[in-house]
Amino acid sequence: MGKDTFILSRDVCAALKLNGVIDRDNPTAQRDLRKIQDAFNAMHAESGWQLCQLSRMLAMSIG
Repeated sequence: MGKDTFILSRDVCAALKLNGVIDRDNPTAQRDLRKIQDAFNAMHAESGWQLCQLSRMLAMSIG
């Protein structure tokens, strides 16, 4: 129906920060967005999950 994409919710950003992908709570710089894209591409290649599924998994990992 649409293009698969990741969702940068507050919890997804927190999970990425906890895992050392980014160092800011609200990433807006192009370098941060490239790091996020690279991380999602690596997770997708390893797991085969869709990007939206990976976003949900990351968000639910924050407790």
